[in-house]
Amino acid sequence: MVKKLIVIAHTILILTMLEIKGFILPKKGLEIEKQHPLIIFTMCIWGEARGCSFWEQVDVANVIRNRVKKMKKSYPDVILQRKQFSCFNKSDPNREKLLTPLKYDSWKIWISCFCAAELIYNNIIPDSTYGATHYYSGERVPYWAKEMVVTKETKHFKFLKERDKEYMYRFKKRVKNGKNN
Repeated sequence: MVKKLIVIAHTILILTMLEIKGFILPKKGLEIEKQHPLIIFTMCIWGEARGCSFWEQVDVANVIRNRVKKMKKSYPDVILQRKQFSCFNKSDPNREKLLTPLKYDSWKIWISCFCAAELIYNNIIPDSTYGATHYYSGERVPYWAKEMVVTKETKHFKFLKERDKEYMYRFKKRVKNGKNN
């Protein structure tokens, strides 16, 4: 409970400061790739998880932070990497919506995504996905997820991470020897 209150207080303070500076929304006339990193991060969460709970939005944000740490790249580099987050794909109808989110959703939903991004971007709260670097929604397991470990399941997502090298070595050896368990 105390942790949640600290998170809420911090978020209110940050939002107040940012609202005064007019920093909370994407800048008009600026392409996605040229927006501030925190805005690109918010766009990603909004594009991927706007219909989810705040804590699922935080989980999606954690996946992005885990990739940033693992790849040693910036948030925009990770988020805008080709075919990683579908809302940024050139063919995705959500891409156009990212620059004007309030035309399509409420201020409350954008702020929720912004808060999730801000809390993770500034390392205010710890990883809630147990090291996940990927996620998917729906029942169909994507081809890239088949050799990964599920670390967490929520209402809308399954969060995954790569198996460690020792596990994969033993797994491949068992398969080669005709054992499947």
